[in-house]
Amino acid sequence: TRWVTNVGNPAYPTSWAAASDDAVSFVNGSTLFVLEGKDGVPRSQRRVSGVPGAGPAMSDEYVFVPLT
Repeated sequence: TRWVTNVGNPAYPTSWAAASDDAVSFVNGSTLFVLEGKDGVPRSQRRVSGVPGAGPAMSDEYVFVPLT
């Protein structure tokens, strides 16, 4: 374990995490969170435009969230 952090609303469902070389992302409710991979500091958060159908996937530049 490198770090542990609390982000998002614990009452909302949370997806599994996706990781790249320098970031970690997950969906909590309908909000996508991207954290720094080295220390878990939030990098960005953004509401997704629909209902997440699964956890995110990451490339070097993008985070993909499948919607239902």
